[in-house]
Amino acid sequence: MILSNQDSITPSMDPTASGSQYPELSAQGFNVVRFAYQSRAIKSGEWIAILTLCFAPLAAHILIGAPKVVVLGGKRPHWTDRVCLYGPTSIFWRYLAIADRRARSRSWNPADMAASCTAFWTGRRWDGSELMMMKSRAFLRKTPKHHHIKFFSFSMVKTLIVLLQGILTTVSLIQGRTDTTYRQTVAVTNIYTPLATFGLFRVFAALWLEEDYSFETVEDSSPSQARLLGRSESLCPTEAQTSTPRACSLKYPSATSSPIRSRSSTMTSPPKVERSTTKSPLLANNPTENVTDILVKLSLLLLGLGILVLCFLSLLPLSGGPDTIVTLLMCSIHTFYSVVTMVITLACVLSGNANTTVIPVIGSLWYKAYTLSCFGMLLVLFVVSMLETRRSWCGLYTTYPMKDLDGKLWDDRLCGNLTSIASHL
Repeated sequence: MILSNQDSITPSMDPTASGSQYPELSAQGFNVVRFAYQSRAIKSGEWIAILTLCFAPLAAHILIGAPKVVVLGGKRPHWTDRVCLYGPTSIFWRYLAIADRRARSRSWNPADMAASCTAFWTGRRWDGSELMMMKSRAFLRKTPKHHHIKFFSFSMVKTLIVLLQGILTTVSLIQGRTDTTYRQTVAVTNIYTPLATFGLFRVFAALWLEEDYSFETVEDSSPSQARLLGRSESLCPTEAQTSTPRACSLKYPSATSSPIRSRSSTMTSPPKVERSTTKSPLLANNPTENVTDILVKLSLLLLGLGILVLCFLSLLPLSGGPDTIVTLLMCSIHTFYSVVTMVITLACVLSGNANTTVIPVIGSLWYKAYTLSCFGMLLVLFVVSMLETRRSWCGLYTTYPMKDLDGKLWDDRLCGNLTSIASHL
């Protein structure tokens, strides 16, 4: 069967009913199509598939990238404290810190790996420091079997999923600068795909993102153990509270011993605090002592800058036509959190606060406001795109109107390749 542009374009609704005449708004070189409600023609049964495609990258970003939470004592973290672990900046920092810690490690063992993959809540704040990594061995219930994950493991499957998403998204962003039809395919189904680019950073820490371990927590401890866990933060001052970094250390059981079996000796009384007479299991804070450490940080930062450039370029207007509210919002939001992520990361690294797997500013009020604003903007993007998305005659979803100002159908450009292929059948 031969299809032509005249007989194949059969919209499911009257063009005049969907508001085909959309005056464009022009501001500082940007041509933006005025917002219009176009999703009324989408059937209710289609929304299940649409929402699945929409939230898949966001769910992968949160569920795969966030650390395991262990509550050591005190009040449970407030939801505003928890939500900061799931932001793009926090997840990027987690990958950077784990890869950096492994590169600086003198004697990496399964207990170090388990602690590095965990966000410890001490009752007042999150703690992912190297000191907590050593202290947490007293509360380690199940130790990983190896000092790295197995290739055939659930964690590696997660890495492959987010890596594939990240590669496909990066290719799409690059093609978006040369192919004018890319923005016409932006709809509610793919507004969160740029988040998948953060999956590329997971590769640097992939071998040490273990999940098969567990720690003793307040919920499964006796009252005396709960008091001990609750006091874990005060057992030894942090580096910020001491004049000499890592001036004290805990006497903890070995990485292979279980705190459950040695409960009488390690869990009935607080561990002793003493001046450290042994070497730290990690290299000194001076980054010049480890070339690998520098290469890891430099590689991650350069990759982050590359993604930032792609997001920024996606904001530039194209000669192929105007933007919609959704495409402009999507590019602006993803560029915003990419810029903030790189600024915060560079500030923390240059200030020497890169020795924790939980981003150092996570407890700051401004960082909580920033994280909440990111999710708030993503919610606004979802609502706007859900209202502006429509289905073209060839089945693709778009936020562009049916006609441009010249009366030409946008679907001719969006579905032109399909028409060309069908005409040769």
